[in-house]
Order: sequence, then structure tokens, then C-alpha cells
Amino acid sequence: WFHTLTTLNITSSSLEWIITFFNISTAPCLQEVKVQVVNTSDQESNFPLIPPQLLHAFCGVLPAHPSRDSIDSIHLVLDGERPPPADDHVKDGPPNPNEFQVYRSKHFEPLLRLSSLCELHVRSWCGVYPTDAFLARASRAWPHLSALSFKWITVSEPERIEGHRNIMILRPRMRRVPVYPHLHPPAATLAGLIPLARSCEDLRHLCLYVDAEELPQDDP
Repeated sequence: WFHTLTTLNITSSSLEWIITFFNISTAPCLQEVKVQVVNTSDQESNFPLIPPQLLHAFCGVLPAHPSRDSIDSIHLVLDGERPPPADDHVKDGPPNPNEFQVYRSKHFEPLLRLSSLCELHVRSWCGVYPTDAFLARASRAWPHLSALSFKWITVSEPERIEGHRNIMILRPRMRRVPVYPHLHPPAATLAGLIPLARSCEDLRHLCLYVDAEELPQDDP
């Protein structure tokens, strides 16, 4: 299927459907993969967050795909929101961190098998927390990395879906931010950036939530 396809842009409300599509697709020369999981219906009801296990399953199908040696760019948008926290949390103190979903290094680890990857952009409605160990492995797995971005969708903004001709605005959705990134301490530190700086000479764009309080130690 799609033997000459080099760029794939999928927008769906179901990551399960997208995983199935990749499992049956045999395109051998994909280079750019754009996946947006958003609420495509006209209903304004809360669109559930993508479970971490499902995200891990999606990341796992890419290294098994016939294009695994040619994929050099991944753009992943994971929309979704849980109901706004109850007003009671204001008087009872900050929300419990365990109540909020996060994505961690282990959910993205299958992507480390994509040796040609140059760009990884992840935008999510919940926190993404890679570790220093993950960044060190990424610096070895992706020597030609030019962009690494783990970014929160933290502002009310119109939904934009990329069409075949241009960008089509479906509808504005003004939303309250349901996620509190500061509740979870960053898993990465400034020391974790050193392997990227040393090994990824083409790195031009970096967006990452790190703990900047502890300074890295000088090499002996």
C-alpha cells in the first residue's frame, strides 16, 4: 500500500484506528509522520486523554513498520481533557498529583529504534516527563537529531487541522487548563542535556521541562 508515500498526515479521534492503519500499511519510504488525535465530532463533551499504554503501543508500531529506516520526522498531537477539577481543591489545597495523567520515558522508548529520526515533536494536553537516562539514550540513538520538543497544550486555542491544501480551522474551543505540570517534579535535569549537546551537533530546537535547580558537576 502507498509505495511512493513519503509524508503521512493523519487526524482522527481514535489512536487505536491509527495504530491499525500503520499495522496494515506497507509504505516503505515514509519520511514524515504527522498524527493528530483530536475530538473530530461536533459534541463539546470532554474528550478523554490518551492512556499511556496506548501511546506506548503507537510508538511500538513505528519501529516495526517497513519505513522504520527512513522515518526522520514525527509530529504527534494528543488532544483530550479530563473534567475540570472540582472547586473544592481551592479550599483543600492543591490537587493530588496522582490524579493527573503523565507520559514518561518508557512510553516513548520504542522510538529509540528509529535510527534516522531527526525531529520529534510531541504536543499533549498532559505532562511529558523524560528522564536523564532517556535523553542519554536518545543522544546515541538519534545522532542527527535537529529538533526535540515535548510541549503542553496549556492555552485556550482554536483547533487547527492540517488539510491537503492549507490549514482548516474547525471550531474554537475555549478550555480551562486541567493539568498542573508543576505538581510533578521534572524527571530530567540540566545534567541530562549534556549528552544531547555533545552528541547531537545538528540540534537547533529543544523544548523540554527540566529541573534547573541542580547544576551539573564539572568533569574531573
